[in-house]
Amino acid sequence: MSKHQMAKRNSQIKHNNQIQEIKFSPELIQMLAEQQQTLQEGQTQQQRINKAMVEVFGNLTNESKQEIKAYTDKQLGRVDERIDHIEKMIPLTDGEATMLKQTASKKAARLVKTILYRRFGNSDYGGQEFFNAKFGHIIRTVYSLLKHEFNVIKYTAILHVQFQDAMDFTNQITVDSLPTKATRLTDKQVEKLNEWEERHGLSLTPKED
Repeated sequence: MSKHQMAKRNSQIKHNNQIQEIKFSPELIQMLAEQQQTLQEGQTQQQRINKAMVEVFGNLTNESKQEIKAYTDKQLGRVDERIDHIEKMIPLTDGEATMLKQTASKKAARLVKTILYRRFGNSDYGGQEFFNAKFGHIIRTVYSLLKHEFNVIKYTAILHVQFQDAMDFTNQITVDSLPTKATRLTDKQVEKLNEWEERHGLSLTPKED
């Protein structure tokens, strides 16, 4: 081994020994121990902080849920109120208006039959033209009663929520519940009736005062 190599080797050994002395010196060991203790204490403190934060956020979340639920329930209540209000403003649907019209027509026809039977002893007395004339009079009366009962200007303006009530009201109309003027014969109706009576050789029904 050359002198140069020997010198280089001795220098490396000396350097390694110095590093070892520094690495394992009591001062370094003490410093590392203090740093480790500080680190452990810091980790413990951080764990405490994390635990406290979890508890705090957990409480806040529960409170938030309660607040959100209360707010949501309140808003849903308002929505329900608005829906109820809107439903109360909706008029009859086309289908409901058609059903009510059909019910009113059937009721009017039965009322006319009853009026004729009570007056003449025959629900078909007077023929079809006379029946049609009286029917027009009665159906207008039925609609008038409906409008008065539900406070509307036309029967189709009755509210959707009142549909069943309107159907029940119509079905409950009787001859006795009709206004007196609805059951009397108008001059034009008597004229139609007299034409039929003349064709059938019957005594003419006089006009009413």
